[in-house]
Amino acid sequence: MQNSPKTRRSFLQGAAIYLAVVLLSATAFWVISTDAREKIDALAVANADSTQWSLAQSEVEFLSLMSAVQAAAVDGSQISNVRKRFDVFYSRVQTIKSSSAFVGVRDIPEVAEAMTKIDAFLESSIPTIDADDVALRQSVPQLLSGLEERRADLRDLSLAGVRVFAQRSEAQRKTVASALTDLGWIAFGLLALLLGVVGVLLANIRASQRQTSEIALTQSRLQAIISTSIDGILVVDKNGDVLDYNGAAEGIFGYTRDEALGEDMSTLIIPDHLRDMHNAGMSRYRETGVKHVVGSGLLALEAKRKDGSVFPVELSINSAEAEEGEIFVSFLRDISQRVANEQELVEARDKALAGEKAKADLLAVMSHEMRTPLNGVLGTLQLLSTTTLDQKQEKYVGVMEMSGKLLLEHVNNVLDISRADAGMIAVAHEKFNLQSLTEEVVDGLIGQATARGNSLNIVRLGSQVQRVMGDEGRVRQILFNLLGNAIKFTENGTVTLEVEASEVSELVEFRVIDSGIGISEDDIARIFEDFVTLDASYQREVEGTGLGLGIVKRLVTMLGGEIGVESDQGSGSVFWFNLPLPRVSARTHSTPIEVGFEGGPHQYAANVLVVEDNEINRMIVGEMLERHGCEVTEAEDGHEGVLFAGNVAFDLILMDISMPRIDGVTAAQKIRADRGPNHETPIIALTAHAMPDDVQKFQDAGMLDVVTKPISAGRLSEVLGMALNKAPKHIPTSTQMDELRTTFGVEEAEELAQKATEQLHEGFAELERLINSQTSHKETTALAHKLAGTAAMFGREVALQELRNIEHASSDLPKEEMLGFVESGKSALKLQ
Repeated sequence: MQNSPKTRRSFLQGAAIYLAVVLLSATAFWVISTDAREKIDALAVANADSTQWSLAQSEVEFLSLMSAVQAAAVDGSQISNVRKRFDVFYSRVQTIKSSSAFVGVRDIPEVAEAMTKIDAFLESSIPTIDADDVALRQSVPQLLSGLEERRADLRDLSLAGVRVFAQRSEAQRKTVASALTDLGWIAFGLLALLLGVVGVLLANIRASQRQTSEIALTQSRLQAIISTSIDGILVVDKNGDVLDYNGAAEGIFGYTRDEALGEDMSTLIIPDHLRDMHNAGMSRYRETGVKHVVGSGLLALEAKRKDGSVFPVELSINSAEAEEGEIFVSFLRDISQRVANEQELVEARDKALAGEKAKADLLAVMSHEMRTPLNGVLGTLQLLSTTTLDQKQEKYVGVMEMSGKLLLEHVNNVLDISRADAGMIAVAHEKFNLQSLTEEVVDGLIGQATARGNSLNIVRLGSQVQRVMGDEGRVRQILFNLLGNAIKFTENGTVTLEVEASEVSELVEFRVIDSGIGISEDDIARIFEDFVTLDASYQREVEGTGLGLGIVKRLVTMLGGEIGVESDQGSGSVFWFNLPLPRVSARTHSTPIEVGFEGGPHQYAANVLVVEDNEINRMIVGEMLERHGCEVTEAEDGHEGVLFAGNVAFDLILMDISMPRIDGVTAAQKIRADRGPNHETPIIALTAHAMPDDVQKFQDAGMLDVVTKPISAGRLSEVLGMALNKAPKHIPTSTQMDELRTTFGVEEAEELAQKATEQLHEGFAELERLINSQTSHKETTALAHKLAGTAAMFGREVALQELRNIEHASSDLPKEEMLGFVESGKSALKLQ
């Protein structure tokens, strides 16, 4: 694009001005440099004159010294003046000798020689000058002679100095003139450069003006964006006054822009209950500069509208620098709807949790309401089976008992699912014989297998493992479920249990192999889901809830194992699972196990209180107890049970839980708290409440064990033996007893076990006394260690654990906890 005439005219004007400035600058440089040269010449002349004066003055001072020596030769009183004039001349010579101004003079050979002679004369005369007056007077002739000899040398020094300084001055003038000329050209160049810089600055100014226009346009666009933003934007200064306020903020708060600008933000939008806190924060910031909210990201707070209503907002605040100083920019939005939605979600969650709680409560009630009548049915059937029955009656009783047990199994399955999902199933870690367990499971199912024409076998692969550590009850439950399913879905075939122990790890793999109907590929993916029953050819013959495999999968996972299935429809199935079951040495004593009783019922001369509100249950339990030779007292509810327990000493109390007036938990607590004749009597809970948290609650109330309804004769006999010190639950294990009997004989072994129990009773009493009397902690732990050996030898596992707790307790453990260990150990021994 061609330049316009106006542009060319401006360029020519600028060039003319630039040349004029350069010409004026050159003229000014010539004038200034000439004047500077004259002044420098004058300064050089003055400097040379000063230096030459110093040389000439040295001659004057030399003559003054010579004159003083001559005067002293005539008048001895002038000796002091000789010293003075000597010092002055000596100082002048030292100046010429050391000053940098005389370097050129000293470098002349004849001057250097003269300086050497003069300096030697002065140095040799110093001792004479510093001597006393008498000696100095005697040396005056020698001084005068020496001065005469050095007079010509000093004259040569002065003349050489004048000559050198004249040459130096001329050279300096030439050097300065040349330097000034160079300086002038440099200054001229710098001026030209400066003018060029000025031109560049002018161009930058014009560019800045264009940029300012662009910034103004950008600000206009930004203002448009802010004004149309869906988020409210507030800008306030450090005093809290509103500097900017967009349209979205108008819609959120109800104030117009004009109403908001210049107003105090806290008065406009801060709720009354937050205003003091806000003002305190702003005051703290103004005093200390500390920011708590600014730059903290998104915050959820409350704000106030023009009509005074308070609503939730989400905002972020950041600071920036502006002409007004530091300002604060806030972006905020109304989140009332979101908060309402979140509240709905919270309420929905709470309802879901309440539903889960209601489900758990329902299961607990169902457990009680279904188990209670089942207890009556199965208990009555057990009693009925012991009477004289004809063949048809026995068949009917068998059918009823089998149906009752099947119903009980369904109830237990539902409860197991609930407990597993809630994580409430405790995993036991006990020693058991794996080989015996698998044989017992197969023996228990051989009848079912035979009824369907199946053969049931065990095959053991790999290393032969007998004793392992794990949860025996859950392993048994898993095997019963899988083998039971295999038998149900196999007819006139084979069912095989394979057990293979790994050679390199603790894993044991179980495989249940059947030749039954198999599973389709589509069904394999859902086989372990709850309530799944397959549409197979035997469906009409095989009944079930579809919970068995779901329970099995949960149990395997809970025990740290894996489970899977392989199957082809019509060709049978293989259900496999593995579990970590650490091996245990064959000579390692097992933990105490519960054992049943063979043959007829054991007889106990015991007085038993049965507290049960259900008449049928009281009748069944009473009948079972009487068959064991017990004297039975019946109480219809917890209130009546507490009254009986407060007046009559019983050997055992069987306590129902859900009863009118006073429930079983409260009744047990009252019996323990009353310190009556049954304060320490074993209390066993009779309940359909099988949930683990319920069991813990019963134990906390002072109950020693829990018997879940329906009650079997074997379980009741086991409880009687345990509570009345007749059963082997807490006495040495069978392996231990066999060793003791082999070593000492049967009678002596029994006597040793009884003495050990008595010793432990006495030891716990002594421990209680030591702890209460604040005796030496060392003495207490030593006794606990001694008693622990006895407990370990005779299999008192609970007592052993409490003794170890005492032995290893720290000295600062509260006395109450130590006494708790003692009480727990004593309670365990009472079951012996």
